[in-house]
Amino acid sequence: MKDVQLIIETYYESEEAIQQALSTPEGKEIARLLTSKNKGHLGVFLGKEYTFTAHRDLIE
Repeated sequence: MKDVQLIIETYYESEEAIQQALSTPEGKEIARLLTSKNKGHLGVFLGKEYTFTAHRDLIE
């Protein structure tokens, strides 16, 4: 297959939740499949997510 792009985003509530998910047989198989491929990119971001909202009266 050429020119196929697959993007998977997964969000977890905590590092412990990630560890629990990856410790299952299914999680281990997914991790094995992702890390065994030589093509593509695999990235991980760990951190706190903040959301900022601009209020209309503050913009004007």
